[in-house]
Amino acid sequence: MPGSKLDILRRLFRAAKASGRSPAAVLREAQALRGAPNFLSPEEFLGLRLYEKTCAEQRRYLGSFWNGPIHYMVASPSWYALVRDKLNFHLFFVSQGFAVPEILAVYAPDGRSVPGARRLADAGEIADYLQGLERPIFAKPIAADVGVGAHLIEPGKGARKLMRDGVEIAAKDLAAEMTGLPYGGYLFQELYFNSDQVATALGKPLVTFRMIVLRGKEASRLHIAEFKIRRAGLPNDNWDYGRTGNGIGLIDRDSGAIETAMLGQFPDMEFVDRHPDTGTQLVGCQLAGWPDLVDLTLRASRLLKGLGIQQWDCALTEQGPMLFEVNEDGNHLAPQACGCGGFWNEDLDRLLAEFGLDLRQPETIAWARKSARLVGETFGRDNAILGRGSFFNPVTRMDSE
Repeated sequence: MPGSKLDILRRLFRAAKASGRSPAAVLREAQALRGAPNFLSPEEFLGLRLYEKTCAEQRRYLGSFWNGPIHYMVASPSWYALVRDKLNFHLFFVSQGFAVPEILAVYAPDGRSVPGARRLADAGEIADYLQGLERPIFAKPIAADVGVGAHLIEPGKGARKLMRDGVEIAAKDLAAEMTGLPYGGYLFQELYFNSDQVATALGKPLVTFRMIVLRGKEASRLHIAEFKIRRAGLPNDNWDYGRTGNGIGLIDRDSGAIETAMLGQFPDMEFVDRHPDTGTQLVGCQLAGWPDLVDLTLRASRLLKGLGIQQWDCALTEQGPMLFEVNEDGNHLAPQACGCGGFWNEDLDRLLAEFGLDLRQPETIAWARKSARLVGETFGRDNAILGRGSFFNPVTRMDSE
């Protein structure tokens, strides 16, 4: 995400022109938010267009420093394994009667599986299974996120050939790749599509909704709701700061109406009104089935009492509302860029207060810095996937330091 100094200067002068102030005045505003408690970098300040906001409005925005700590401060590490491991997630929520994707086959070196699913023991069995496909499926690692290792897999045109994300590959090569990744195995699941009502606005290929839930001791509240704009020809709707080519947008959490839509790579994103491929009007579109999806998500959130902030990926499929996964941490630059008014509001303050925390207090900032350091040492500054298997020990040690 970080750009060059020249890129930042270009954005600074553009912001100065748009706001009618000098570059020095805009930079002073950005510098005022660089430290505690907001920790917004100048690039984030410019990318979020905070030069268009009042000082009070600016203070509601949080920088990427908080991506991990804001979640870890209100979570119990003992609950992470349930949601970081997608097989655990599936088994738990199926047992509780929730709608989740059907698992067709499982490759798990530790021997786990799903009742009714085909168990694949090694690369040879994976290749045999994939070669026998008669329809497209979706495959994803058991323990990875941000779309790493997730693929649309379709039957190929020749013997022992497949199409992975639209590119031909030998089944044995794909199987070897899957067994060589450090993500705990693979899930092969049914491929789902948007409901007819959602498809009218967003197209038929599945798009997911990111539902950020604040789970208090007495009740859960939908904090922010996002949607993805999946571009034609792309294998999934992963956003990744816009680097994939997909877009994002904001949904009114009460009505289910699309409020904003954005395309481009952060921080150079632009608002749009229509879908870039179909031309369909997005802003103002009401999503049929929204109340049912919100209800499903909030009911599911109550089962995860050890996670105060939950980031759910859900969908309105042809089969109805469905839970795909939940993240115990996540990016909050996306909804802030879309115009949510800032991640930090009264609802967040109330949740943090339940845990004895206040972002304005030095003690909370000190805890967050320690959390950020440990997360940085384990994942790298961008919370990358590689090495996530070593995550649990350092986080658990926070309590004793």
